[in-house]
Amino acid sequence: MIISEKYKYVFVGIPFSGSSAISKELVEFYDGKKIYKKHTNIQMFLNDKRYKSDEYFIFGVYRDPFSILKVNYSKYLFNANEVYTNPKFLVKNGGHVTQNAVKTYNKIHNENLSFLDFLK
Repeated sequence: MIISEKYKYVFVGIPFSGSSAISKELVEFYDGKKIYKKHTNIQMFLNDKRYKSDEYFIFGVYRDPFSILKVNYSKYLFNANEVYTNPKFLVKNGGHVTQNAVKTYNKIHNENLSFLDFLK
C-alpha cells in the first residue's frame, strides 16, 4: 500500500494487477511512501487512527481475470528461469512454487495442452 500525505492519496495494491510497477512510480514521482505490506487489505488503513480516511483519495487497479489466466498459462508454457523444473524453487525447499503448480506445468507439457484445454 502506498500513501502520499502531500497529495492525499492511498494506493491499494491488488495481486496480479501491475501494482508493483504502479507503486514504484508513485514512490518515485508522486511523493508516495510504502505503508504496511504490499497487498494489505484496505481495512487496515481504514482502522489506522493515524489517518483520517475521508481525507484521502483511495484507489487501486483491477486486472481482467481472463488476462491473468493468459499470463499464468504463458508462465507454465515458457517456464522462465526454470521455476517449475528446478527443485530450488519449490516451497518445500524455501522457494515460491507449489507442488500443484509443478503438476499443472507437467500436465500442460505432457499432454500438449492448448490455452483452451488449460481453461477447462
